Amino acid sequence: MNRSDDAVVLTLDDDPIRMTPDGKVAVTDAIRAVSKSSAPEKLWKAIIQDHPEILDHCDQHYFDDESRLVIDTAGWEQIWHLLPDYLWQPAS
Repeated sequence: MNRSDDAVVLTLDDDPIRMTPDGKVAVTDAIRAVSKSSAPEKLWKAIIQDHPEILDHCDQHYFDDESRLVIDTAGWEQIWHLLPDYLWQPAS
């Protein structure tokens, strides 16, 4: 598990996205920002249920003493391509 006090925080339409110094993004922050979902965790769980190989691109990282799952660029590209399919699925 990595720890960083020099995290980068970007905003997309007022939604903060935490990033590690080496460019990994906090998964649920990024999903929330691009999807405008109020339940990014639910989208993330559905994606990894169907595509568990994405977890190979993830690590745990501490932001201000809070552990978050972060993902590298290759993993985020996979999510980016899959996300529209999950946004249009009926709620269960």
